[in-house]
Amino acid sequence: MEFKLFFRSIIRKVGVFFIGFTVLVLFYILRDVYCDFGIDKKNEVKYYFNNISDFSVKKLERTKTNYNTFIFGSSRSVPLYACYIKHKIFNDNPKVHPFHFANWGERIGGICKKLEYLDRKNFQLKNIIILLDNNICFLQNGDVKQDESPIISNKSWLQSVSNHFLIFFYYSGENLPKNMRILLGFEEKIDLMFVDKYTNDLNHYCPKNGDFDNMFITPQNVINNRKELPKRSGYAIKQPDRINKIILGYLSRIKKTLRKHNSKYSILFSPMYNQRTFGTKDYLILNKIFKGHIIDFSGVNKITNSQNEYADITHYFPSIGKKMIDSLSNTKIFH
Repeated sequence: MEFKLFFRSIIRKVGVFFIGFTVLVLFYILRDVYCDFGIDKKNEVKYYFNNISDFSVKKLERTKTNYNTFIFGSSRSVPLYACYIKHKIFNDNPKVHPFHFANWGERIGGICKKLEYLDRKNFQLKNIIILLDNNICFLQNGDVKQDESPIISNKSWLQSVSNHFLIFFYYSGENLPKNMRILLGFEEKIDLMFVDKYTNDLNHYCPKNGDFDNMFITPQNVINNRKELPKRSGYAIKQPDRINKIILGYLSRIKKTLRKHNSKYSILFSPMYNQRTFGTKDYLILNKIFKGHIIDFSGVNKITNSQNEYADITHYFPSIGKKMIDSLSNTKIFH
């Protein structure tokens, strides 16, 4: 008798759990916070947990624009606004169609596979700008990140959806209550992000009136409220050399794709507040592969010596992006 009661209790608990889990999954599918199920036809970046690269691929899969100019890099590339690049470097040429194809913590393997994806999709790779930051682009053999688009990472759709589900519920940690409110529709305007519909620039709309100067201004209160930055030695600090056979393979494949399209391209070494540079051997290898196409903003220079233009030791305000674009426009790389 006691066993039957115990068994029934277990069945009831399992039933309640199953019903609750089913309702949770249905809410998750209907809210479609990652745009995995086609419920949200707009495929727009909305929440802090959205992967910008995954949404960029979804956008490219359905675009009718003949993009032919691409900007790659990590979150450091955000201030490299595509609309200003078109204006400053290409003189607003109507035949130039720029697309910002970045990812958080982008590694060299991600850039490599994005270029190969664009090649498979028959996009013209006329103009390419790649921003490399020396602290993360070669980490973990430069391999593609786990949360990358399944089309880029060669994962199945089911693997990608499962990964998103776990990130949203299991790995969210202290953000789980916030995620649940988003799931129930109570925090629609919390932590929203947006991208320009044409250029895919993050948290930035291209000015229709051509007023580019104002979009690079950071409000003084934002500068004042940032965390205090550490003091610097005034000397460049070299990163450990990281290029191995795997990373060298990615670099060679990037060069191969660029050659196939006869691309005009530039490799930018990102400035860092901590004034770090690539290791000596890594620098020599990169310079050998991309000779004549590298612009080095790392180390100690006018851009990195400026303290009020950095949000933290690796990220900078939009004004730094403008300075890099202006410097690039003074070269003959794209002319």
